[in-house]
Order: sequence, then structure tokens, then C-alpha cells
Amino acid sequence: MIDIIYSANLKSQLNATLFERRIFLAQQLLGLDEEIITVKVCDDEEMHALNKMYRDIDDTTDVLSFNLDFDDPGQKQLVLGDIIISLIRANQQAIENEHSLEDEMTLLAIHGLLHLMGHDHALKKEKQIMFSLQENIYQQVVSGDYES
Repeated sequence: MIDIIYSANLKSQLNATLFERRIFLAQQLLGLDEEIITVKVCDDEEMHALNKMYRDIDDTTDVLSFNLDFDDPGQKQLVLGDIIISLIRANQQAIENEHSLEDEMTLLAIHGLLHLMGHDHALKKEKQIMFSLQENIYQQVVSGDYES
């Protein structure tokens, strides 16, 4: 189960239906159907504050993942974690990479999901594995689109 939360008025700035459909498909492709995951779409100010608070980095970033990995007895499911995405940063990167905001948001969500699964990109070998898997899942997700 994925719960998607949008900070004030950000949902209207993208095709939320397409973005959400893509996240749910990525979750299925990664075999995370049974886990509880929260995705929050925020602005750069909130992302900057979170990055400072949790990583001691006084700057914004595009995506943060917080692996919780605990069993919720009330839900009887594994709470895998939270993914926070800066819509502002995603929009800037979409322009730089010459693709849509929804494409960039999809990439960032998949990136966050992979981090929640334990993937990392600190070492060259890890980065190759993670980014190859990210691209593979991304291609499957966007090829499944029936609405642009």
C-alpha cells in the first residue's frame, strides 16, 4: 500500500493521476505490494529543512528516503518507509533532462523505492546495480502508460 501526500497546492502542478499510477506499478514490479510506503511531495523549503535535520546538509535535494522497516501490529503489514520528493527540484531536473515533470517524478519515486529496499549508490558497483534496476523499472512503468 502506498499513501501519497501532497504539500499545499502541489498536486495541481503535475498530472497526479499519471504519477500515482506509475508509483503503484513500480511498487508491484518491485514486489512491494504488501508493504506500507508513504510518498510525500513537498516544496524546496520543506526539503531543505528535512535535509538539514536528518542529514546535516544545509541545502535542498531531489529525493530523500527514510527506511523504517518495522511491523505495524495494527496493520499486520511491514511499514517499509517514507519517500520525500521535492516537486520544485524535480521540475528543474525535468527541464534540464528534457523530459516531463511526471517522468522525473517517476524516476525519483523509483529511486526512493530502491533505497527503501536497501539499494545504495555509494560505491561504483552498487551504483551500477541500482541505476540499472532503476532504469529497467522506469522503462517498464512508462511503457505501460496509456495516458500522457
